[in-house]
Amino acid sequence: MNLAVVATLGFSRVASAQNPQTYVTAVDRYAAGDVSGAIALFANATPRLSGEIVTGMRALPDRQVRAAVVMHTELAAARIRNGEISPATIHIANAQRLLGILTGDARRRTASQTFAVRWYAFVTNVWSGQGRFDAAAASVRDGLTVFPGAAELYVARGCINEARATMVLDLDPRFALIGDRDRVSRDGVRSLEAAVVDFQNALRAEPTLAIANLHRGWIHHRLHDRRAAEELDAALNGATDEGVRYLAHLFLGAAAEVREDLEGARVEFEAAKRLGAHQTSYVALGRVETALGHGERARELAMEFAQLPEKADDPWWDYRLGGFTSGALEWLREEARRP
Repeated sequence: MNLAVVATLGFSRVASAQNPQTYVTAVDRYAAGDVSGAIALFANATPRLSGEIVTGMRALPDRQVRAAVVMHTELAAARIRNGEISPATIHIANAQRLLGILTGDARRRTASQTFAVRWYAFVTNVWSGQGRFDAAAASVRDGLTVFPGAAELYVARGCINEARATMVLDLDPRFALIGDRDRVSRDGVRSLEAAVVDFQNALRAEPTLAIANLHRGWIHHRLHDRRAAEELDAALNGATDEGVRYLAHLFLGAAAEVREDLEGARVEFEAAKRLGAHQTSYVALGRVETALGHGERARELAMEFAQLPEKADDPWWDYRLGGFTSGALEWLREEARRP
């Protein structure tokens, strides 16, 4: 195919994507589950939505607006995975303009609050997971402007600061060489302390929010603060999903290991392992079994993990990537298809 044909196809897709009726048809196809058919309009271009389309969308039911928001969000996520940041940014901006339809008046804002808050949190986590902390901070700031008391957004902002700190504190060898380790460590600690404030704000809004207690407990563990165990226990007791429960056991095990309570650590790591075939729990348990002098048990664990036919995604890696919530995009997709 020659360049002229490619250019013509690209132009026609842009033109059709900006046709209000064609655009609504694409949104409806996306909501019906025809993802590839819907996004074909944007295959070779990433247009900023026209004012005509946005104005037309204002008159449509909330379900169609939600579907359009998620369609652009999914397009952005795909572009980010491919390293195409500029077009991803345009799709996120399109999604946010459409989200503004749902949050622009009191009635629609109240009805759409859960969806909108989760959208802001998802986008924040996506940018944070890419190490694009300024974009993540802008996203959560926009969300808190609309929903100033949203606990989930305080958690998202805390995760940005925690991820910043982790990046700073884990860099170390080159900073040691230039004699700058003390300054870097202080910067990392300040970021962790800022994160604690955000998680505390989240707990003021929702006192039993397990994910906020989980993050606060792990940070206090890293800062050698005795409050860590109590907060991690609170996270475990308040957990409503297995990912948080797994991490709470994992972190309680790490805290026990630091206290040299190896039996206590073993109990926690065993509990984490029972919740899923995750590499981190196997490694941690094997390490403790070795320290207890149970070398054969440690080798059995390594063999057991190696022979697993399927290895589940480890929640620890989502945590390390900035607190990314497993299943968040799937939840948004379901909302896009909800009547």
